Amino acid sequence: MDDETYSYYMDFVKKDTTDWLVDDSIINNYLAVVEEALTNEETFSKFKSDSRYASIVGMSDENQATMWYKSLKHKFPLPLFTRNDVCGASLWESDDHFKISANTLHYAWTLKEIDEYFYFPNPINILELGVGYGGLCFVLSNFFPIGSYCLIDLPVVQKLAQKYLSKLNIQTTLEPPDRIDLFISEFCLSEFTDYKIDEFYDLYIRNANNIYLQMNLHNESRKQRFLRKLSKDFSYEVSDEFPKNPWPNYVIRGKHV
Repeated sequence: MDDETYSYYMDFVKKDTTDWLVDDSIINNYLAVVEEALTNEETFSKFKSDSRYASIVGMSDENQATMWYKSLKHKFPLPLFTRNDVCGASLWESDDHFKISANTLHYAWTLKEIDEYFYFPNPINILELGVGYGGLCFVLSNFFPIGSYCLIDLPVVQKLAQKYLSKLNIQTTLEPPDRIDLFISEFCLSEFTDYKIDEFYDLYIRNANNIYLQMNLHNESRKQRFLRKLSKDFSYEVSDEFPKNPWPNYVIRGKHV
């Protein structure tokens, strides 16, 4: 990618939250703790437990953990993923006394859904929009052979994720690959205006060979608008989020046609 194109990509993810449909005070508190965790090691050691952080990067609960664990414990070597539980994660304990965070189990469940639906070349180029602290990147990188893993988010969030992942010896990039084998968004995409969703679509999604989207876009007219757009480029399926909760969240898995 030439310098001019790369500069355009970086301008695209500058600190501009105008089209992010989240209360400004929540955003500001979230960004404050992210900034603090970059330079203050005490804050970094426990940022996952900070309510300002969890208001955006929501942590999964024990009921979800129980259901995920039952489905995952014989499918993946879950102890491999527990290194994700650094920096003050609250641990859940199973009936057979295995300790892991509910959030890490959530990422392992995402891995299961991706692994069962898609076939990838070796290695995979992944682009994730809305990266949190990099937990999904860590889990996927410990299962799939990764060619590149691109983190797309606000610059300060990218820095925190790269700081976190570097401590786990996971390499990432901020430069989108020429070939996107898998585009991922866990709820981030659907928290924007239609205008911004269209921007993300044209810049990333349309260029991806495969997509995995966890969505909380509940407005039916907006949901159908997005699905109509998606149908022009992808064959896809829509399924309920597992486990189901009071919110009608859903998952979209698609392949470019």
